[in-house]
Amino acid sequence: MVEEATRIALKFFKDENEDYLVYTWLAKKEKDPRLRKLLSDMSAMELKHMNLWQKILASKVSSRKAIGPKAILYGAIRQVMGVAFVSKLLSRNEAEALDKYRKLIGGAALPRKSRECLSIIIRDEKYAERHLEEAIREHEGSLGNTGSIVLGLNDGLVEVLAAVVGLAVLATSGFTVVIGGIIIGLSGTLSMAGGAYLSSKSHGLVAEASGMDNQEKPSRSALYTGAYYFLGALIPIVPFIFGLEGFEGIVTSIVLVSLTLSIASSVIAIISDTSVRERTLETLAISLGAAFATILLGIILRVKFGITI
Repeated sequence: MVEEATRIALKFFKDENEDYLVYTWLAKKEKDPRLRKLLSDMSAMELKHMNLWQKILASKVSSRKAIGPKAILYGAIRQVMGVAFVSKLLSRNEAEALDKYRKLIGGAALPRKSRECLSIIIRDEKYAERHLEEAIREHEGSLGNTGSIVLGLNDGLVEVLAAVVGLAVLATSGFTVVIGGIIIGLSGTLSMAGGAYLSSKSHGLVAEASGMDNQEKPSRSALYTGAYYFLGALIPIVPFIFGLEGFEGIVTSIVLVSLTLSIASSVIAIISDTSVRERTLETLAISLGAAFATILLGIILRVKFGITI
């Protein structure tokens, strides 16, 4: 019992220490004064939690003060994805931590000191989650832009991969695959940009008619979706641009797309408050399923009918 309680306390101490370093690093780098103040407050909150667990553990642990990979990663995410997305990510983390603490305090036979510590932390985590949600609402427009970027990238990856690997089976040279892939990518880019523009404009008209505030601009949505669709379309073509052909080019293309899709799907899952694991597995299954179906079709056309391009 004592050993189990110590193990739990030690794990929570390490988690709070890591979160303290993340918030400290983000606050140090943040230019938005309101968000910097919130991050500084949350850094102080995590430090308080660390001290609570340290008292329970007595002299068994010491805090880690060097900025680790997680803090640097979150800093990079802030720079690349923007205020709203990193706030969404932090809010998701706080919600998960809160759920974990609630389950523990409701089910485990913990010592009185550990229960008191958890009660204080749960109260603080509610505060953190609420204020991060306010930060998300304040920058909701940029979150919509992030969504357009990632959805465009995601669609470009999924659609063009299937076409490229199908072409690669039939093609007699990598150059043919590159040209075919770029044509398909450009066609899809125009289609996606036009669709994003019309969708965003329709959403704005509905919001206006309902008296709601609409921060999304149709032209910006079209630009982001189209540009990143084309970027996504280029990724499966890259191996063939660098001279790979046939089986080598197909495998390399699938690996590159799978890695990029995993990142893009994780971002979409965070924005939409869905499971990262489920979203990623679903996207990979659909994308790779379509790719393998076109590979099989290409093999049939080449072997059975002698068709090549």
